[in-house]
Amino acid sequence: MQEGSIYTALSGALALSRRMDSVSNNLANANTTGYKADRLDFEGVLSQAQANRAARQPDAPLTFPVMQGTETDYSQGTLQETRRALDFAVEGEGFFRVRAEDGGLAYTRDGHFQLGSDGRLNDSEGRAVLDDQGSPIRPGSDQVTLNRDGQIFVPDRQGPVARIAAFRAQDPGLMEKQGDNLYRSQPANMAEAEDSEIRGGHLERANVNTMEEMVTMMDLQRRYQAMTKAMRTIDETFSESGQRLASPGQ
Repeated sequence: MQEGSIYTALSGALALSRRMDSVSNNLANANTTGYKADRLDFEGVLSQAQANRAARQPDAPLTFPVMQGTETDYSQGTLQETRRALDFAVEGEGFFRVRAEDGGLAYTRDGHFQLGSDGRLNDSEGRAVLDDQGSPIRPGSDQVTLNRDGQIFVPDRQGPVARIAAFRAQDPGLMEKQGDNLYRSQPANMAEAEDSEIRGGHLERANVNTMEEMVTMMDLQRRYQAMTKAMRTIDETFSESGQRLASPGQ
């Protein structure tokens, strides 16, 4: 009974700790352009306990919270007008496509782009931004304009110099965060997002509700403290019981 109680409380504390790490990361990225909040998915102790109660099985084996994985909230963040020509934002689903350091494809919602010394359009970390055909975009000027189809125009040049597109994951569950606000997925999982629009002179803010995350953090901290207090109480109770049983004449 002691071990079961201790392990139940310990697993609960560990689950709460993981959730606090996730919430802390969301708060830390509340001002990161295009950031998408993470949510941890746990197989609930509460739901299992309710099922046991409904089945009138009070002596059912103890269950522990098990993390099933991390889910990313891909909902749209607020678009903020910057009036900067090289700031792009995806309105709708999808990601900008860039060339990662290892030569592979990566995806991002951060459209705060820069013009390299060679006239190439880069993301904020210097990675090449790719057009709809997978080639680096080279506008040669920071005075660019976009039309609704994603075609990029620069002064004194006839016709579009490139077309930028948003790419969506056919199965969002196959997208993986890689750090630096990047995502990876198998090329076969990615297709051009037909109903999305790329807005020039705008950036997408993180879809983190700061107030909601702070309230969640405070609630998690209270629950974590209660869980660790329960572990101490269980340990002290059984330690005292063991001492009494071991004492002569008891």
